[in-house]
Amino acid sequence: MVRKNANSNYGWKYSTFIVDRESINEFELLANRRVLREGNISKLSKLLNSGDHFETPFVVNRKNGKFRLIDGNHRLVAIERFLKRNKDNKITVGLCWYDNITEEEEKKKYTKWNVGSKQSVNDFVNLYYKDIPITKSLKKPMFPVNVSAYPNPSGLQFKLLIGSYLKSQEEGYKGSTMAAVKLIEKSCELKKTDLNIIKQFVEEYVEVFGLPDKVNPHYKSACFAATADIWFRNRTDYNPDEMKLRLVKLRMCERVVFWSGMGGSRTTSAQARRDFIQVINGNRKKKLMV
Repeated sequence: MVRKNANSNYGWKYSTFIVDRESINEFELLANRRVLREGNISKLSKLLNSGDHFETPFVVNRKNGKFRLIDGNHRLVAIERFLKRNKDNKITVGLCWYDNITEEEEKKKYTKWNVGSKQSVNDFVNLYYKDIPITKSLKKPMFPVNVSAYPNPSGLQFKLLIGSYLKSQEEGYKGSTMAAVKLIEKSCELKKTDLNIIKQFVEEYVEVFGLPDKVNPHYKSACFAATADIWFRNRTDYNPDEMKLRLVKLRMCERVVFWSGMGGSRTTSAQARRDFIQVINGNRKKKLMV
């Protein structure tokens, strides 16, 4: 089991821990963990199956008789799968552990341990999702579609929807991508008035372009971000009927189909927006959308 503790100057202690089919149950996976990536698990599984091992320790919070897993989800799943196939095996792992810290401290420790490693904006949003007040209202039946931290073919991605709204409050347009920390901070400041605006947008968007699904090009990142910015920036100058008459020009047009296959970077979203404005305004000389 756990060997003699070795203290660090950083608030955590180091031990080794023997993982087998029974002791693996002493680990507790957190609800807000990052999404598991099968490719990462497969690589780790190959190491174990070949007789090698990974030296990176698990980072845990020792609380209520459990090791709450702060960092090491992919490693734990790989070990779990390995032990199912090799029932009598045992694996010794390193544990960097904190004693009884709060959930908020767990999140901060996770971010510190992952400095320098690849952590997506979606991973970061997922970590703090329940701390953002408006997320409680971003699901059916309160909201037209379900919103989640990670991409969902039948719903909306938080980063894309809320990032588009927040960007529309700034001068100019540079796409919907926003630094993770800023996105969380700004999202926590959103009020009921902001939620009502976002809800109205999604209701009208669904009415014009249909519900989100895998093949609907209007929900691809560049197309959605560009159209959302146009709606948010022009909404006070057009009533809902006028707005929908303008946006319907984009429905399945060739520019939408083109940009739907181009990804959702700032550059592509900004270029898509310029194209969409041209389609919407057409040959008009007055009351042009901006």
